[in-house]
Amino acid sequence: MKKLLLLFITTTFLFWGCENSTEKIPIEPLNSGVIIINEGGYAQNNSTISSYSITEKKVTNDVYYSANEKELGDTGNDIVILEERAFVALTGSNKIEVISTYNFKSLGNVDFTQFGGPRNIAISGNMGYATTSNSVLVKFDLNSFSIIDTLNLGFKPEGITSADGKLFIAISGWGSGTTITVVEESNFKILKNITVMANPISICSVGNDVYSVSTGTYSYFGGDGIGALTKIDAKSMNILDTLQIRQNPGRFACSNDEELFVINGNGIVHISGKDMSILNPILISAATVNNIYSSIYSVGYDSDAELLYLGNPKDFSQNGEIAIFDLIGNEKGRFDVGINPGTIVFK
Repeated sequence: MKKLLLLFITTTFLFWGCENSTEKIPIEPLNSGVIIINEGGYAQNNSTISSYSITEKKVTNDVYYSANEKELGDTGNDIVILEERAFVALTGSNKIEVISTYNFKSLGNVDFTQFGGPRNIAISGNMGYATTSNSVLVKFDLNSFSIIDTLNLGFKPEGITSADGKLFIAISGWGSGTTITVVEESNFKILKNITVMANPISICSVGNDVYSVSTGTYSYFGGDGIGALTKIDAKSMNILDTLQIRQNPGRFACSNDEELFVINGNGIVHISGKDMSILNPILISAATVNNIYSSIYSVGYDSDAELLYLGNPKDFSQNGEIAIFDLIGNEKGRFDVGINPGTIVFK
């Protein structure tokens, strides 16, 4: 069963990483579990995929290489699962790689060379949509992997989600953006630009509620570090509420009952999306997860088990790990993964 995936996207860290191992590891089919995209180091062509069986508590690293005897590509930025297929955005390789979530064999790819590296992906019906580093929205067929249409957006779009037949796209502007662009899926036209706080990056939807996290301005650039969670009604495209979050919030996970888990400089902020209130400002501290840089890189929420899976990048150049916590902040275990574990999804 496909569970909740997160997403969600913060500032890309440009760190050098080590080379992938070329050892072929036996792969056991993954019927259900966790899939992690490890970004690797920028321009190092060392993105990898790790799989984790929840029932067996067993991790297998670099499964794409073992299944295909070739590298996955450069800077894996997002993954979306649709039944037995996964669509992986590889920004540096200018492609979306399509793989089997059962045995991790490649099923083909969508070529983004003309449009810039894909950043984030949304799926609606039999179509996929991806934001790109060249500020273009690309519509592609999920079966033929062909490009159907493109649309120019504002500078540097990031997160994207589908709700009520519309696409909601966070226009980060590399920190200068202040809009959520709404695109009608049926005619692929821009309907509205919604003004939000600076640097909207991550976005998700639960029913007709759309949630976007704006990172705000960074203190080392003279900013105040105050970001926000914005709640938007998908039907009216109006803002319902805004909640300030300090310490530059970024990636976040949404649950089906509208509980949100937002990464900021202190750790994980637990928020009720229903009434837009902070339930716990530091549910899990960043220092508890990462004792080197006090940084959490990614978050995924297993709604069945009510467990958080947190990406620990360590020093951003060595192999990272996933730390598992319950909703009262107790650590339940850890397992090793690749460099910079950036997106965590559940099958």
